[in-house]
Amino acid sequence: MGPSIKNKEFNAAIAYWKKHQYCNPSSLINSVEMRFSCKFAIILCTEACIQMGKEIMQLVNGSESLSQVGIFYDLHTAGFLDDKETKRMAHLVHYRNRLVHECMETDIDELVSVLAQEINMILIFQRKVLKWERNYRKKTIITQLTEGVKIKTVFQSFF
Repeated sequence: MGPSIKNKEFNAAIAYWKKHQYCNPSSLINSVEMRFSCKFAIILCTEACIQMGKEIMQLVNGSESLSQVGIFYDLHTAGFLDDKETKRMAHLVHYRNRLVHECMETDIDELVSVLAQEINMILIFQRKVLKWERNYRKKTIITQLTEGVKIKTVFQSFF
């Protein structure tokens, strides 16, 4: 797989997101730094999933969707994602786009909701990519571990 799944920043963003998954909304209101960091974690994790999805689609059928959301619908068509996972990833991409392009204040309630609920989808997607690597690219567990994927993440990808 490309650099996304073993990227140190991606893994740091996942760790930060997990740490602040159930943060107090007032913390986000009162701390610009925390709000910025949470938004950046969401943006970085979602972008990494987009890149992983693009690479999978290029390797599987040589095509690439023109839209970031379309990648996840292509993955659904290819049997990689189910309906619910596809909708959640599409929602994350739309939310990521709003975070990147909006210059106004972030809706704190929506940010709290995304932080609480959607990290699990990122982790599901990551495990599916690891499984796909082992099946399609014939990578081994040892290879995945030596490439920097955390042992817990690799073993969770079996279930």
